[in-house]
Amino acid sequence: MILFQLSHAAEPIQVDDGYTVSKRFEKYRKLDTTISLPKLSFTEGQLVEFDLRYAQVGQRELHLDLFHAVPNKPSKGLIIFIHGGGWRAGNKSHFYPLANLLAQQGYNVALPEYRLSIAALYPAAVDDIEQATQWLLNHSSELGISTSPLIIGGGSSGGHLATLIGFKNNKQAHLLTDKPIPLYNAVINLDGLLDVTSELALKFENRKGNDSALAKWLGGRYETIPDLWHQVSPVNYINEDAPELLIISSGQARFTAGKDKTKRLFNENGRTITIIEHENIIHTFWLFEPYLTNLAADIAEFLMDVSKIEQE
Repeated sequence: MILFQLSHAAEPIQVDDGYTVSKRFEKYRKLDTTISLPKLSFTEGQLVEFDLRYAQVGQRELHLDLFHAVPNKPSKGLIIFIHGGGWRAGNKSHFYPLANLLAQQGYNVALPEYRLSIAALYPAAVDDIEQATQWLLNHSSELGISTSPLIIGGGSSGGHLATLIGFKNNKQAHLLTDKPIPLYNAVINLDGLLDVTSELALKFENRKGNDSALAKWLGGRYETIPDLWHQVSPVNYINEDAPELLIISSGQARFTAGKDKTKRLFNENGRTITIIEHENIIHTFWLFEPYLTNLAADIAEFLMDVSKIEQE
């Protein structure tokens, strides 16, 4: 962990640099010699906007990066991707390669930063991502982007956050009238937990007790604050209004704990779920080739089949 002074911040912001692409690459290439770091190639007229401020919390500014759909393709809507890092680390730049490929497919792709557990506990991250979404919807005209269909996705802890927000918003939208709540047409979950209270999830979280990533984000282990753990389990928000769901799994069951229950509840509620399960590949497969290019193709194919393309 390092502590540094951001140029746009009035006070230091703690950053955990334990999860970086380079560290993952060094770790995983010993296990998978086929992986390589992706290279971004831009098409003529492609537009990317970096560090757009979407909110200020106290003295902390929050920013997002926006990959515009390439100009020679009809816009296919907006995807918001949430980076992973155990709710504690990571950076929005981790999704640059995937965002670039999807922008070239015709999607606008936004990558927000959010307050991590080292800076603020739950629900800060959820609040930030929801605020980023609303900012994009409010400023879509001046940004020149289409926001329908509206899709949210992420990898690992970012996949959990995206699924939690997508499911929760769609379930609660009809219950709350005091503020606008975005309805998501689809969720993309890349190796993200679906039920953090399942036996499988707790098996791994309890190994570190209060030092587990979830315990540090929520402020305590499951045995001390079970209600809060249930509150952040996406599976508890599935109903007939759930967005269509794409799960892409590395094949390591621990990272999609709750997948079978989610599938059952989706089927019971008549919702569409698509599951692509690899055979035990590296966890953060979205960061590296040869998985990245195939992943972008799988996402684009799924989104072509998303039936609900307008917000209700």
